[in-house]
Amino acid sequence: MRSLTIGAWLVTAMACPATAQELVEPAAREVLERMGTHLTGLQAYELTADTGMEIVLDTDQKLLVGGTAVYHARQPNRLKVELRTDVAQREFFFDGTSATYVSPGDGFYAQVADAPATIGEMLEHAAQRHGLAFPVADLLAWNSGAEWMGRITEGFRVGQTRIGDVVADHWAYRIDNQDLELWIPVEGSPLPLRISTVDRQD
Repeated sequence: MRSLTIGAWLVTAMACPATAQELVEPAAREVLERMGTHLTGLQAYELTADTGMEIVLDTDQKLLVGGTAVYHARQPNRLKVELRTDVAQREFFFDGTSATYVSPGDGFYAQVADAPATIGEMLEHAAQRHGLAFPVADLLAWNSGAEWMGRITEGFRVGQTRIGDVVADHWAYRIDNQDLELWIPVEGSPLPLRISTVDRQD
């Protein structure tokens, strides 16, 4: 019997497709379309996420910072974010015309008076112009999937697992400079139970 280390088995089992056309599996696109359609249909919702963020220090030491993010959203332009981590507490408010970022413990805030019109545009503006990144923010900015599809360079199903009592498919994607993984229930709502993102530029 041929012995195979775990690392070698993973490389063998998850080898990339041979041609560019096969880099994004049709089923990987379909699951994103279903998720996008479902999200677009939600007019008001609350999302609570237990988060873990890996921070790399100047010395190359890595720290794992845990926290909780709570989102209260009403489409298309109302959003409140409560973010609490091991090292910071922050709040973010968007009312369709202005956006406010608050640090309650430090007693300071910053405000953008002429904000973009929608939640998705505001979150992108906050990230690109002000360096404010919120956990799982891509999920809130997701639309029917049309604008995302052209940016996907790889997409495939990793396998199936169980999260709590729910059986979920594990999907992996590359979008621009980001690696994205989604764990989506096999049955029922197409909303992800777990999300992992890695910025390859960081």
